Amino acid sequence: MRKINWGGAIVLAWVLALAGCMDESDSSLAGSPTAISPSETLPDAAPVDIGEGSEEETLFIRAQPVRTEPAGTGTPPAGAERCDPLDPVYCLFPFPNNYFTTADSQTDTKMRVNLNVLAMPKNILGKPIDPTDWNRNDGFSPGQPILTRVPGLDLQRTGAVPITNIEASLQRDQPIVLIDTLTLKKQLVWAELDANITQGQLNSPTADPGPALIVRVAKNLEPGRRYIVALRNLKNSAGETIEPTAVFKAYRDGLPLASATQNARKPLMENIFSVLGLAGVERENLYLAWDFTVASGRNLTERVLHIRDQSIDATANKSPNFTIDAIVDNPENGSATDITARRIRGHIDVPCFLNSPNCLSGGTYNYPLVPTGSPATELPQRNPLTPNASVPFICSIARKSIDTGEPARASLYGHGLLGSRDEGNTYDLNVRVMAERHNFLFCMVDWAGLATGNLPDDQNDNRKYDPLWDAAGGDIANTVLMLTDFSGFPRLTDRLQQGFLHFTMRGRAMISENGFCTHPAFQKDGKCLIDRSELFYDGNSQGGINGGPVTAISPDIQAATLGVPGMAYSTLLQRSVDFAPYAPAFYESYPASLDQQFILSLIQMLWDRGENNGYAWSLAPGKELPGTRLNKRVLLIPAFADHQVYMNTAEIMARTIEAPLQCPAVVGGPSPQRGRAVLKQAHPAVRAEQEQFPNVSFGRRHPDDHPYFGLPCIKKHPHAGNALTVWDSGPMTNADGSLNPNGSAPPPLDNRPMATGYGADPHGHPRNEEKNMDMKAAFLKKQGALIDVCNGMPCTSRGFNPALK
Repeated sequence: MRKINWGGAIVLAWVLALAGCMDESDSSLAGSPTAISPSETLPDAAPVDIGEGSEEETLFIRAQPVRTEPAGTGTPPAGAERCDPLDPVYCLFPFPNNYFTTADSQTDTKMRVNLNVLAMPKNILGKPIDPTDWNRNDGFSPGQPILTRVPGLDLQRTGAVPITNIEASLQRDQPIVLIDTLTLKKQLVWAELDANITQGQLNSPTADPGPALIVRVAKNLEPGRRYIVALRNLKNSAGETIEPTAVFKAYRDGLPLASATQNARKPLMENIFSVLGLAGVERENLYLAWDFTVASGRNLTERVLHIRDQSIDATANKSPNFTIDAIVDNPENGSATDITARRIRGHIDVPCFLNSPNCLSGGTYNYPLVPTGSPATELPQRNPLTPNASVPFICSIARKSIDTGEPARASLYGHGLLGSRDEGNTYDLNVRVMAERHNFLFCMVDWAGLATGNLPDDQNDNRKYDPLWDAAGGDIANTVLMLTDFSGFPRLTDRLQQGFLHFTMRGRAMISENGFCTHPAFQKDGKCLIDRSELFYDGNSQGGINGGPVTAISPDIQAATLGVPGMAYSTLLQRSVDFAPYAPAFYESYPASLDQQFILSLIQMLWDRGENNGYAWSLAPGKELPGTRLNKRVLLIPAFADHQVYMNTAEIMARTIEAPLQCPAVVGGPSPQRGRAVLKQAHPAVRAEQEQFPNVSFGRRHPDDHPYFGLPCIKKHPHAGNALTVWDSGPMTNADGSLNPNGSAPPPLDNRPMATGYGADPHGHPRNEEKNMDMKAAFLKKQGALIDVCNGMPCTSRGFNPALK
């Protein structure tokens, strides 16, 4: 095993190496493009006979419970072992798992996560992950990977549900199922084997190399709900049935158990078998079954709602205090110089709930020193030494707004991964064009937790750099250190929530009567240039991933557009080219592949508090969080075949927030597909791509047998409410067979990124289309709605023509 010293010098080297890598389109990764050949076929299985188009009318109907069970069902008996004997290969498998909980009467689920530090993965220095913050959860994530190890498993011979046919999740005889214990309904999932098992060296010669079996949900699970995972009739490559482990077989078949602890668990296992039987899953053919409970909505959100409410009370429900540091009229702004009339820099005072001075990078929530109740219900307190953080912001006013004096629509803007507050106001031209074209006034702060801050690189704008806030590259050093020791992961997720508070309070300053409108910087001839009647949100990339939580918790935001969005970093990371520069620090610090997959699943439980995955449920109609506006609307705008933000996670979010799809969404190819989301005719560019790039093309634009299954098509425009609209720059070839410099192949089918050989990254394409801006502007206004700017065809960018000729 190679020994690595992750000291300060190494971290500094990583920081310097990564300085130019954030949110870029290019990747130089090498390797096989996909672990599953597009030409391979899965075993024949009859699709669920729902009927062409009929699912578009029914799948947003919420399944109703048909049985009840007491809260806390599934909590293990006292004295449970630190490892689950159901999977002897890896201590903490299967996972997530109610076996790793304990009873807690103060939580909504009547249980609390109870991970033992002695069972946690250790890095190469021998330091285990400290589970303290995970043990504050009253359940598991609504969208984390579900893991176990099945030696010899062959998913194709088994007939397990693949990512290309999630509709098969609902088949009566599906071998891998996830059951809601109250509705008894199967959930939409797909199964895959970890394709990254050679990324790191094994930490011992006897360690099982994997791969882990990964089951991912295609629609997030209900907060506070209990679920059962059932694996049955699993096959190896020879088509032979894989026998269950000795302990599970004893539970299943009523055989003697090895210990009193295992016997004490027997009633819970019988409960699992009973519920599965009610759902039509018989115990005789089971390889493995276990249960887990999703964290309650309260537990997922109450910390950030608490700091929001405390901050609103501290400012008497008005604007936070702010200072204006610089007003730059007619600033030099590159290609946007002619349309940028004024740049305004300042600071807002936001209550600080981290234990670091001024809520700077490296701090975590300031919990009470002496707990008074359950760890799961403790709430952060304001920092007693620096009760307020002085947070830098930037706003820009468009030329048209100054010239006409017409108040502009107030909108927050969220920047990309490890970017800075200047993205939307200086170097990201599309934001300035949208402001000028549609009379918006955008303001920004950093995504605290995942920001680099600004550099002192503009002599004509000497307040661009904040020597306190922007020092040491913002959050980069903390991010790299965290990858080498995940005990520090709360430094990321807690600061992200503090950052959501910064956005919320900055929005209040924009629309409050005593806010920005009182300062001459935001006035013309004494008249305010901000329309204070409604607040909106627009963001891209990280701004699309973090924009959901800001929208969900804000008492003021009515509508949001999330560009190139996604959710569940546990799914996103290994499928993103952006993770490539950081992955070696992770893989070398935790070289065992089963550790790596466990950690990715584990961190989702905390990351839920800092990204879409933990808040998407509250953006569905009628599920708004306390203290927020009713009937919020969210428009998801993914780039098809995005190399940075895996496009399927936007589909998962759409199902979760009940966002119907603008149809048709994609062009077709020579390989037939089901559903109304795809044009039926074969597009010549798709055919040409298949001929020239058979290793990465599927003979269809979207790899799925039934693209966007479970998402109803929008019936008519304008459409009010949540929506999903997909934007495509086309395949790697044009219709005439020539190369398309803007095109990309579909993503691979396993958990690896779109490395070299997949074409151009369309991540930044949709936002720069004027018709995309027009669509967003129609959505981000009073009584706004989605309009059809694509004339009944798939929406495209960079000149891709969805027509057949």
